[in-house]
Amino acid sequence: MDEIQTKIFSGSVSYKENKIYFNYTDHLMNNTLRQSTMFMESNAKNLTVGLSGKYYELIFRNWKADNVMKMMANSISNNQMPNINQLGGVLSYSLDIMPIRLSVKAGTQYFIIGDEDRIDFYNKLYPEVGANNFYLTAALNANSVAEISKDFISSISAEVATDAPETEQMYIAIERMGTNPNWSGNPNLKQPVKISFRTSFIYKFFNIEGFANHISNYVNVVKKPITGKAVMTYENINANIMGINTGIDFNFLESNLSFLYGENLTNSSALPEISPLAVTTTLSLPEILGLKISATHHYENAMKRIDPLLNESTSAAWNTVSVNLSYNISNIVLNFEVDNVLNHNYSRHLSYARNPFASGMKVYDPGRSFRFTIYYDQLF
Repeated sequence: MDEIQTKIFSGSVSYKENKIYFNYTDHLMNNTLRQSTMFMESNAKNLTVGLSGKYYELIFRNWKADNVMKMMANSISNNQMPNINQLGGVLSYSLDIMPIRLSVKAGTQYFIIGDEDRIDFYNKLYPEVGANNFYLTAALNANSVAEISKDFISSISAEVATDAPETEQMYIAIERMGTNPNWSGNPNLKQPVKISFRTSFIYKFFNIEGFANHISNYVNVVKKPITGKAVMTYENINANIMGINTGIDFNFLESNLSFLYGENLTNSSALPEISPLAVTTTLSLPEILGLKISATHHYENAMKRIDPLLNESTSAAWNTVSVNLSYNISNIVLNFEVDNVLNHNYSRHLSYARNPFASGMKVYDPGRSFRFTIYYDQLF
């Protein structure tokens, strides 16, 4: 589906360190801009009202979304987000106990299903679904930064945190046509509890960061082949997520590498939707008479660790090269870019979102493309 119309209204009033704010979004999507034998449309409305200060935040949120699908004489109307009301509050405080900075948060999240008729939809998978859910939220973070020398800085942090599951994970409700799986939230989800550790080192032009997370009750998307039609839903598992980010920024060379590893401990399998190793390197030539030239190389490694139960597929490695030329004359900047210079045919491993309206097919990135822009750069 394509975005047809979005209306956004927002405002806030502040006094000293206190602020009252609101955001309202009316978002309409359908597939009328495409040739299709089936009509689909979703209309979502979201209202958020909040009061925040230095040590607190109170929030009210209402989320309602309707969806319709029509094909010939068949029609399905979905109460996609059944008028969900969310009330929340959090208190936070930080203090320094040298050389450690401690931060603590505590609060609550309360969810209410406004359209209780929709509960029957969830009961097909999960028994005794109630009209409301209550969660206690909390976090304790300890962080320390050390300047070992003028050019060498290190940091280390540890955190224990728990929060409510995402609203969509608990309450999305969509019946689809044909053999396409339905989508059902799980209002009985337990809240995730995360224990994390992170450390980083910065030395002149080099930096490296490593992190490790253990999550109990991690919310994972799963496919349940129940009688009649499969259902995509969410269930709690235990998981580990680890990663490394490192980079070099030296004169005219900048390079960044990121690597992520995820493990489903409950099923001893790969955690789905994990990005593969990726490297981005940019070489910039010295500016000559207002002319700047740079070239960027993007690399993404092949991904073989997948979750076949979710119909994930492996992906191949790919490379692209882009070139940028920029010329500045009297604060007028002429910018010319060529992306994917070698016109490679490739798709990213996570080239599509796993959502109720995705086709499940990989989306290929554009081939060679050109972009020319002119803008006036002046500081007043």
